[in-house]
Amino acid sequence: MTLVAELLFLSISSFNLTFSVSVVVFLSKSFLYLFMCLFILSFASDFAFGEDQPILSPEKIVELKKGVFEIVSPKTEDLGVVYAEQLPIETLPVAGESSQYNVIGNAFHIGKGLFLSAAHIFSVELPSQVATYAIRSADGNIFHIKKFLRYSQYRDVVLFNLTNNPQDLRPLKLELNAEVGTQVYSIGSDSGAGIVIRQGKMVSLSDEPFEGGWKYIRFSSPALPANSGGPLLNASGKVVGVITRKPSNESLNYALPVS
Repeated sequence: MTLVAELLFLSISSFNLTFSVSVVVFLSKSFLYLFMCLFILSFASDFAFGEDQPILSPEKIVELKKGVFEIVSPKTEDLGVVYAEQLPIETLPVAGESSQYNVIGNAFHIGKGLFLSAAHIFSVELPSQVATYAIRSADGNIFHIKKFLRYSQYRDVVLFNLTNNPQDLRPLKLELNAEVGTQVYSIGSDSGAGIVIRQGKMVSLSDEPFEGGWKYIRFSSPALPANSGGPLLNASGKVVGVITRKPSNESLNYALPVS
């Protein structure tokens, strides 16, 4: 091969290598740009989706709290009990430490003096040292439960009335249709410090594990153990479910649909 031919061959090879590297760099940048565009569009879509949904106004929240209550039971003294170590009373919330009642759950008014809650809060089918149950309003007033009118351990729901109703009692409206992906609010006790509202999303519907009799609502808004029995609201402030449980193996919470 002549010197000219060798130089020509090396020039062509160098050009091909440079061209190949340029193509790879171009494609890499293109894919990176496309990925960034898709990510931005996805984020913008989620943001717009959230913006399209109504947000509970301060006035609406005040109204809702007139229909949601803490379920409480009187604190009892352990007479004759001697503890090996001093109990960590200082770790308790100030509201819970100073109160004469233990907060064990929540309930909400559905109209005509009737209240819905979760059955496992009371467990009336089991022996208990708790003699009386009551509800506590947002302003701290106590109203004793008169009678359990309906009780289902299987569905984990209970219906009851009171000996005396609060004067400014407001019913919560029910919504039978719950849509996955929509904004929801969990309402419940904040460690004995009153009723708080937390925002989240309705993530999915999950079959009841034993007989498949209904579909649980799985939602992302935070819920504490003492929030059982409280309402799960949609963005319009209507009840779509009764908060019942939180499985130990996942971060989502469960609600029994009111339908």
